[in-house]
Amino acid sequence: MSKKVILLLLTFSLLGTVTCNKANADPTPDVMFGQLMGVLTGAFFSPLFGVPRGAVVGAIKGTKKVAERLGDEDGKPHRILGAFTGGLGGAFVGGFAGFLKAEHDAFKYGYNSPFSDESFSLSGQEFLDYNPFSWSEF
Repeated sequence: MSKKVILLLLTFSLLGTVTCNKANADPTPDVMFGQLMGVLTGAFFSPLFGVPRGAVVGAIKGTKKVAERLGDEDGKPHRILGAFTGGLGGAFVGGFAGFLKAEHDAFKYGYNSPFSDESFSLSGQEFLDYNPFSWSEF
């Protein structure tokens, strides 16, 4: 029990420190509170959108990649085999990458534009207009 409390206090102290450092230009309490709440809600809710989007995009990319390696990207047997091999692996990896991208978006956009589409991993015109692997491109 005490480990959970210590971890929670450590998390809030780190978030508060980062928020205070980022809010140097306008350090009023309401701005700092808004930024902190933007990051916390984004960190909680954005994986709900980022993980499914990443899993679907990863499954599609994995299916296409395996079907292409088998010789015919548009062939039905190739795509079926690709869905069971590369599609399942792509869904798992894409879901994990979607989680990381969602957390990245929450912390990156939560300060400057809290409660925006970007901070909740909802940017893009369509559901599949999402690159879960772009969090590593700094």
